[in-house]
Amino acid sequence: MRLFFSISIAIFHATFCLHEILLYISNKSELNHIYEQIPISLLLASISIYDVYSMRIGKYLVETAFFLIILFGLVNKSYLLNEIIVSKIIGTLVIYICMKLVAFTTYKATHREVLGLGDAKVAALGGALLGLEGGITDLSTAFITAGMFTISGRALSKLKPWQAFPFSPFICFGIEIIWNLGNYFYFVDLFVG
Repeated sequence: MRLFFSISIAIFHATFCLHEILLYISNKSELNHIYEQIPISLLLASISIYDVYSMRIGKYLVETAFFLIILFGLVNKSYLLNEIIVSKIIGTLVIYICMKLVAFTTYKATHREVLGLGDAKVAALGGALLGLEGGITDLSTAFITAGMFTISGRALSKLKPWQAFPFSPFICFGIEIIWNLGNYFYFVDLFVG
């Protein structure tokens, strides 16, 4: 089952890389989008696959992704606008604090670790890449898809009550979707908008 999820994750992220390359070939995208898309997508896929296999976040994967986002921000002149920088910094901090509050609250209520520090870091990565609004949409997408996974897993008797499963693939799924399709697409409108 882990192999199936890993292959699915790799195909999902590779699809967006291929899409960006095809846009560049057809002159509808700039070369710097490919330089951003491929490393970030590879890191999101690596974070997800590592979490699927170990139920942990790789030691330096999130930090490497943060470094790349800062580097791309310095290279890309449009990221240097004050409102974009402020939105990304606020998004990172607010989403990290919210995820830590969710983790703390659920631990106090259930006496089980439901969300870990790694999940909060990956969610903050979404805030750094997408800004506050995109990060909130990412988390909404992640919780909705994880809920659908849980409901289908319980209905098919594949998940036991309180069985742990990795959450970062759902966060990375949301980051990739929101980053490439934007905050306003039909899936989000069904649940959030």
